[in-house]
Amino acid sequence: KCFNSGMVSTAGVYVSKFENEIKKITKSKYVISVTNGTIGLFISLLTAGVKQNDEVLLPAITFVATANAVAQCHAIPHFVDIENDSLGIDANKLERYLLKNTYIKNNSCFSKSSKRKIKAIIPVHIFGHPCEIEKILKVSRKFKLTVIEDAAEAIGSFYKEKHVGNFGLLGVFSFNGNKIATSGGGGAIITNNKLLYNKIKHICTTAKVMHPWKYLHNEVGYNFRMPAINAALDYSQLLKLKNFIRKKKQLYKIYKKLFNLKKNIKIISSPKHSKSNYWLQTMILSGKTKKL
Repeated sequence: KCFNSGMVSTAGVYVSKFENEIKKITKSKYVISVTNGTIGLFISLLTAGVKQNDEVLLPAITFVATANAVAQCHAIPHFVDIENDSLGIDANKLERYLLKNTYIKNNSCFSKSSKRKIKAIIPVHIFGHPCEIEKILKVSRKFKLTVIEDAAEAIGSFYKEKHVGNFGLLGVFSFNGNKIATSGGGGAIITNNKLLYNKIKHICTTAKVMHPWKYLHNEVGYNFRMPAINAALDYSQLLKLKNFIRKKKQLYKIYKKLFNLKKNIKIISSPKHSKSNYWLQTMILSGKTKKL
């Protein structure tokens, strides 16, 4: 249908269908479709005011895209420790670390060693498992950090009945070919802030000023919107998301049963107060683990 409509690029009904389905799933007010999750993180950081030589906190375990997005802003990735249940940022260690290594000046957080501003933090819901997002938010408010959620792997995951990506200023999803729902290549940014939504949509659409025929661009913009043909594919996938998650959970249960009696093997489960999409089944091996 998308091909037949002739609207296969960055405009058309299927872009709207895709964005509206993301709204439905996440209960977020605003959604902007983008070409991939890395671009989503980059634009989110840029719009949130991350500038050259700012530092951005991110977990020691994540995909390289999280750090790449920081580097694209000419900012500096600053890695912090994780905890064992969700593999996300350890909120308790984070607070102790910031108390020891930072100071607050002019309502901003600065590193004692580098003297650079620590502008933001990117909690990652790794492998689809929600991290300790409420605790991380509490620490972030204390240290004046902007929170941008990397929910690239976590569409369909909830923390205390609230979809991940909705806790920070902005949340970012990926729909790459290996994700639980895919558009081949694509991503989405969610927010409940209308001003940010308008700003991001404008920048991602070449910063073009609305006009019947003139091509007017009032700032540096990017061609970062998801093509309609990708949106059509992902829209059809999102309609099956509950079934995909059900099958992922079945896989988790199979692994859990198989390795239940192995003392040195831990299968990562949905953390407390969370509902994971179980995107990737993950095990932690401890000590000397014999041949399985």
